[in-house]
Amino acid sequence: MNYNRIITVITILVMAITQVMAQDDAGVVYHEAEAETVKSTLKELKVGDTLPDYTFAHPLVNYPGENVRTSDFRGKLLILEFWSMGCVSCIAGFPKLQKLQEEFDDQIQLVLVNPWSDRKAVLDLLERRRKLTGFEMKLPIAFGDTALSDHFPRVGVPHVVWVNEHGVIASITSGSQLDAENIKQVLAGTRKGIRQAVTHLTERNYEKPLFVAGNGGDGSNILWHSVLAKADFRLQSTVSVRPNKIILQNSPLAFIYRVAYGYPEHPFNYGLAVRLQPNRIVFELPPAQLKLTDSVFVYELSAPEKRSQGELLKVLQQDLKQYFGWQTRWEKRRVECLVLTASDTALLMREKQRENPPVWQNLNELTVNIENASVPEFVFWLENFPLLHGEMPIIDETGYQGRITGIRLEGINRKDWKDWNRHLEPYGLQFDVKYREVDMLVVSE
Repeated sequence: MNYNRIITVITILVMAITQVMAQDDAGVVYHEAEAETVKSTLKELKVGDTLPDYTFAHPLVNYPGENVRTSDFRGKLLILEFWSMGCVSCIAGFPKLQKLQEEFDDQIQLVLVNPWSDRKAVLDLLERRRKLTGFEMKLPIAFGDTALSDHFPRVGVPHVVWVNEHGVIASITSGSQLDAENIKQVLAGTRKGIRQAVTHLTERNYEKPLFVAGNGGDGSNILWHSVLAKADFRLQSTVSVRPNKIILQNSPLAFIYRVAYGYPEHPFNYGLAVRLQPNRIVFELPPAQLKLTDSVFVYELSAPEKRSQGELLKVLQQDLKQYFGWQTRWEKRRVECLVLTASDTALLMREKQRENPPVWQNLNELTVNIENASVPEFVFWLENFPLLHGEMPIIDETGYQGRITGIRLEGINRKDWKDWNRHLEPYGLQFDVKYREVDMLVVSE
């Protein structure tokens, strides 16, 4: 026997199912919290501890008085939500929080706590939101309270601390748990069914195979492995497609399918596989199996050497088919689309040198600047960044082959295509809702 021709391949496939549901509107759990981990430098406060009588570092926004203390809210359920300027889901949730305050009136007091920003930054944000949406924030907001923040280590925001009427910490949760039913539970003195927040991440070496160290060695002899497992929220939610590895930690199954059947050879692939948009995939499954697409999993594929993204994604496709048994096919379907047209291409002819890289700048929450981009690049940005992506695919029917530059869109509501039309009209561009045939991935039994 020629032993030199034998290749030992160890394949580890750990498979389990969890019915943990994605919490955010986009269906992707890793968007729920910011990636930044905050470690406590003071005594960590936990459920059951009494919150010290803390004086807020600065006068609160939307609350009278100079030296506001946490004891001022004794007799009510005090809810502290930690948030940051960069947390989109935090800011989007402000109206919901205000409605909860109005619903429970003097039984509760919601206070938003931003340890990192100053008063001006907070007020500027609120004013921008008011102009954009008409929403008038009335909740008290604390800022610059790093000492209060240090009592509560966390792995992301929104992070919510519930303090009962006696000043005792009743619960510590993520923002997804802050709703009317859970408030009623805490007011009644219970927290049954309220999922507590993860405050400390389990450290992990990403250069070693997942779940293998200590099971038959340290993994140094493994040439190839793929792992599918139930969600573990002690691990940081992660999406990464490298030349020799795919890591999808705590991702909904529907999102994993979108990664698996994405576009590794897409011309605007900037190092990460371009995933399939939600409006290009249809799950035609029985109700019980359809519910499974919202369940959250951990997947990792590790190859011995550099492989193309296309090769790795084909392995992911095979692993999904082997375990779930679902069939996939591409077919043309006639669906409603956002069709981009150009009424006057002369308005777009502000040519720059093609060798200059295209630029998309989010100058602030309301302003977008576009330089030296082709129309397909413009459409790609719209579909793959949190702008117009949604139920309808975006189709380019401008017929324009050149580059566009000098487009500055100010005061725009990014998720409203009609508002985009108002801002794009000076450049001869507009969106219309029309039926078109598009390639759809169909997942079925």
